[in-house]
Amino acid sequence: MNIEVRNNEAIIQGYVQSVERFSKPLYDNQGRFIEKIAAGTFQRAIEKGGEILALLNHRPDRVLGKTSDNTLKLREDSIGLKAELRVTDAEVIQKAKENRLKGWSFGFSPTKQEFYEGKNGIRERTVEDMILKEVTVVDDTKSPAYIGTLIEMREEDTLVFEFRANEEAFDVDVIEDTDKKEHIDLTKYKHRANKLRL
Repeated sequence: MNIEVRNNEAIIQGYVQSVERFSKPLYDNQGRFIEKIAAGTFQRAIEKGGEILALLNHRPDRVLGKTSDNTLKLREDSIGLKAELRVTDAEVIQKAKENRLKGWSFGFSPTKQEFYEGKNGIRERTVEDMILKEVTVVDDTKSPAYIGTLIEMREEDTLVFEFRANEEAFDVDVIEDTDKKEHIDLTKYKHRANKLRL
């Protein structure tokens, strides 16, 4: 995650999620599985044309940007889903200055997926198509143990939305005012997060 802080705006850029790479173990009502997002899945979701929101901590009352007004720009490249978010929310800008923004997450509903029996009896899931509902900026109020957690939200249309956090959310560069660059060493936070994941 790269953050450029100006007087009344923060520009937050980075990879929300990689493609063609298996996750750490996740859990559903059938037990443990690992998953990957197939290449092209994010781009197809973007091209469907529905509005995608940028939220803070998946909170629908904290909209930071949206694709319809270009405050949120999304694209998929060979690495994964890349986001650029222009934020004018004063609280988020202050958190950026204080290095309290940890990374990205996203909320989606799979519309095409395949499960396979993988190594050691762990199921492998490949998501091949989805509704991308939102991307989220995660701050320090979310525990690192949140990474990889599956949360199900059942709505009236019975869609199941799932939320994923980027497991590489701890590499953060903060740039203030374009002439001053500060690289933040988050090694101690990585160590704490790894302990919580065990």
